[in-house]
Amino acid sequence: MTVENSSRTAGVIPSVFLGAGSAGQVAAILRSAEVVAISLGNGHRLAVTESGTLLATGGDYFGQVSGILQAVGGRKVTAVAAGGFHSLAVIEDGTLLAVGMDQFRQVSGILEAAEGKKITAVAADNYHSLAVTADGLLLAAGMDFSGTVKRIVEAAEGKTVTTVAASLYTSLAVTDDGTLLAAGMNTSEQLTGILAAADGKIVTTVAGGTSHTLAVTEEGTLLAAGADQYGQVSAILEAADGKRIIGVAVGHTHSLALAQDGTLLAAGNDSELQVSGILEATEGKQVTAMAACEDYSVVVVREREDDSLKPRQIHASFRIEPHDPDGLYRLEFKAGNTYQSVYATGKFAVLDTENALDTEVIVRDVLYPGPVPTGTVKFTFDETTGVVDIDAEQSRLPDGLTYNTLDNNRFAFTHVK
Repeated sequence: MTVENSSRTAGVIPSVFLGAGSAGQVAAILRSAEVVAISLGNGHRLAVTESGTLLATGGDYFGQVSGILQAVGGRKVTAVAAGGFHSLAVIEDGTLLAVGMDQFRQVSGILEAAEGKKITAVAADNYHSLAVTADGLLLAAGMDFSGTVKRIVEAAEGKTVTTVAASLYTSLAVTDDGTLLAAGMNTSEQLTGILAAADGKIVTTVAGGTSHTLAVTEEGTLLAAGADQYGQVSAILEAADGKRIIGVAVGHTHSLALAQDGTLLAAGNDSELQVSGILEATEGKQVTAMAACEDYSVVVVREREDDSLKPRQIHASFRIEPHDPDGLYRLEFKAGNTYQSVYATGKFAVLDTENALDTEVIVRDVLYPGPVPTGTVKFTFDETTGVVDIDAEQSRLPDGLTYNTLDNNRFAFTHVK
């Protein structure tokens, strides 16, 4: 997997520029490890590999690159956020690290708030920082423009927060029951509009721009509100219509959305080719992570698996939630003497269902053997169309295991621990 980028005019950043120390080191890391998270600041970029290695590059005026690398010191990183000129990182024991411009105490303030607490999620923008503790407490520090600090903390009081996002003038959070919280500037109804769209829905993720906001519901429906002068709201909604969305990212005036099959959607201001350039770069590829900032876009891609399947074959992927970077899990399919499996890497594997219409399904923790969730799945096959499906009524999936049917006989299985 690589960070797929071209020139700045194409709205993307070359992967060779992403790195810990030197371009050569970066290239070696990217060849041997998968990037799982990226975050963009005003001139600097952060990324985390599957093994927890922090990569950082770009403007270092306030030590936001060299300082965060030094603070991490080779320890495993679980989350990052690039503010305008500061950087946040969470290491595997939940300790928050922060380095960079501290004009409004967006660094010292969030470190003080997080002292002695285990942090699970972070977000940052130019002048403020957000963090979430393991027990769902929302922390905020920095410039309190239109309530981006105080009001979001007040909105989250007594609630268990799981996800946060920050933009130049807004703070956003999602609670464990899927309630969306928002505070900050609302001149384009980017907050009241998204809150109205999300009312009564279970929200899973959110992203904010300068004057527009995107959110995704539990069903994969994209929500959008705010300024729309470049189609960053209406056009991204149109592109996402009928697709299951699993992620969003927002620049100043452009929007990115990721469909479950790995297809990237983009709309909005294209003055630097941040829309058309990134769409061209990802054509025919599977996007696994993305970020947007100002007028550029960055994505992580892998080549799509071979779509040629024999009759009754399927592509199946498997993942564990919450993600366990140290774990090793697999989903096993057993029918008679036939045994097949797919590991929780997010990659698709080819499974043969020809002789497995009634199949035992097992979720197995490879590193820690013990009691395992088991169940059955019944595959169906349409001789006319060649479509393999799952009979939901006849299937009895293991507790915690769900699936989504994608295009071209693809199934994405998820097990919630």
